[in-house]
Amino acid sequence: MFEMPGFHIWDPSVIEVDGRYHLFASRWPSDDTHNCGFEGWKKSHVIRAISDNLFGPYTFADIVIEPRTGQWDCIGNHNPKITLINGMYLLYYLGVTDKTHWATGFAWADVIEGPWSRSDRPSIPTNNPALWVHGNGSAYCVGKKRSPLVPDVRPFTNWMEALRAPRFDRDYEVVGDPMTNRLPSNYELEDPTLWWDGEHYHVIVTDWKARATGIERAGAHYRSADGVVYELVSSQPVFDRTLVLEDQTLTVARRERPQIVLDDKQSPIALCTSYRLDAAEAGVAITPVRMQSTDVSAK
Repeated sequence: MFEMPGFHIWDPSVIEVDGRYHLFASRWPSDDTHNCGFEGWKKSHVIRAISDNLFGPYTFADIVIEPRTGQWDCIGNHNPKITLINGMYLLYYLGVTDKTHWATGFAWADVIEGPWSRSDRPSIPTNNPALWVHGNGSAYCVGKKRSPLVPDVRPFTNWMEALRAPRFDRDYEVVGDPMTNRLPSNYELEDPTLWWDGEHYHVIVTDWKARATGIERAGAHYRSADGVVYELVSSQPVFDRTLVLEDQTLTVARRERPQIVLDDKQSPIALCTSYRLDAAEAGVAITPVRMQSTDVSAK
């Protein structure tokens, strides 16, 4: 678990570099500096913490990026995800321009400590994207979209859409029927994380309305061979609001923003999530993953 007194910490993403682990996350003051309480996430910035152990403890290292005046990320930098592509460290994140408009773009660096260069415009045309870059350089991503069938109904119906591009920094095109939800049974999602195991795309999402797992905002696991048709792996939640620690079991008020950590064989070894205890300061947790073989047809 990683917390910082005086701040909310959210959106964890971890990468291993030369035996050291680097945790990227969004951060904003918890003392109502922004006069908007927990909604201060819209004015967050991105930080990095380091550890010699994947499961911590982590020590704050530096501020990675902050809002830029007059740019697409001028108010907030949120939901960072770190990856390595052809020897370059790529950080993609949500840029907030005002209370209702945000989009995703890139920052990149030759070394994990920076300095970081940033794109002049947003790059991925979907909300809360999760990105996978294949060995041939082509990119695939999934993200959240408002249902085109009931676009103005509140609370919104959050579908999943999928997109591809010849390279991560080229134009993305929607794959599959844009009038169809990529999640079966029109289930809804938040916060996808994505990986490719050589045969299937795997997506873990926050089960927004408890339709996949029966537990509101628990973690649901989907997979797809073609990136278009997805199936629910199991109705058993991948995570819920219970954090099992070495010396106690903790039930939190919120647990969201899943992000998978992979080993060098592209197999999941840890799950990062954000959590909050009632009205306390938010933090992030990194928990071990144990993979199980599941017969999808028997779910």
